[in-house]
Amino acid sequence: MEIGKKKLRKDGTVVDLWGEYGNPFSNGHKSFTASQVKAVNELQSHEERYRENFKTLRDIMTRPRDPLAGDATPRQLNGDPVLNPNAHGTNIHGFPLFPKDHHLTLKLRPSKKLTTGQIGVPDDKYLILGNKDEDIMGASAQPVDLFRKTQEEKARKSAAKDMQAELVRCQTEVKVQRQQVRLAQTIARMKADIDKKERELKYLAEVTATGQYSTMGR
Repeated sequence: MEIGKKKLRKDGTVVDLWGEYGNPFSNGHKSFTASQVKAVNELQSHEERYRENFKTLRDIMTRPRDPLAGDATPRQLNGDPVLNPNAHGTNIHGFPLFPKDHHLTLKLRPSKKLTTGQIGVPDDKYLILGNKDEDIMGASAQPVDLFRKTQEEKARKSAAKDMQAELVRCQTEVKVQRQQVRLAQTIARMKADIDKKERELKYLAEVTATGQYSTMGR
């Protein structure tokens, strides 16, 4: 029996359906306030508008420019750069975002079928029609050989360490070769400077001996 906002129980007690703080009784169902309903409606309208705009402009949209791939700067018909990324259709030499024959397709992947083996039973028993080797090995119930697994992990780490050492050796060798080339170039440049200074010294000695100082400005 309900009396307004009160509920009368069979034992004679009265329950306030609006709650202690004035919250309306909802019988366990969640409800939005007016501001929450307005926010949800606005969000849904924005999403719907974005979806409609994308559906309308997807045929003339161009993908962003990739400068690392050598793509040219997007320009308009008059040669001005396209500065607004939302100006769809103004890039005359842009690559389309979707091909002409693009259409939405759903690719269905077959479910992976695994076999359930038993400990102590060889996996060869499950090599029957419909099973694959990788499926059997992926669902094998045989215990793992920890010693073999440890040896393989040790060999993998050793190989990685050897590769790192070889890389360091190659880098050091290249650095030494480059330093040798730089030193050889420096020595050649110094030798050229020494030869030039010797020629100048010889010329000055000849001028001093002959007394023809007027030719020193040559």
